[in-house]
Amino acid sequence: MAGYTLYDASVGLMKPGVESLKAILKKAESTASAKGTDMDALLTSRLHEDMLPLSFQVHVVTDTVQKTMARCNGKEPESWSYDDIKTLDQCYARIEKALELINGASKDAIDAGAETMVPCGMGPGKTIQIAAKNYVNGYALPNFFFHLSTAYAILRSKGIELGKSDYLGPFIGPYM
Repeated sequence: MAGYTLYDASVGLMKPGVESLKAILKKAESTASAKGTDMDALLTSRLHEDMLPLSFQVHVVTDTVQKTMARCNGKEPESWSYDDIKTLDQCYARIEKALELINGASKDAIDAGAETMVPCGMGPGKTIQIAAKNYVNGYALPNFFFHLSTAYAILRSKGIELGKSDYLGPFIGPYM
């Protein structure tokens, strides 16, 4: 078996993560519908007043994918607007766009760029150059999972019946 590669770390984890986001939103949609809850209204829900809403969590998960795929391929990331996510349909459209990028990713190109220096934002007006493999492992994946978990937590806090298996299913499913 070959070693664990940058492709395995990025595409290998982000693809099931985006599928997990889609699955928990689908389950939330069916649960909300059964309870007479407006799912689009849930998109403005927050865990705490000083945290950003569910729609922002969807934005960051998908935007982290597109930035990672671009940077690992030696390209400049696109600018994906948060303002484009106001409805559940827009969430699903953004998720599909992220999955297209993941599905189109070249293993050889990503693995070849592991040592390529890429920009990593460190707050307003602060950027450092870091190897792509370090960007993925030290920034992109932690950020990706923070926002994916926050989306799950927001939905749970609003009474959506989600369990651990709803979150983990896309990750473990291929191995079962």
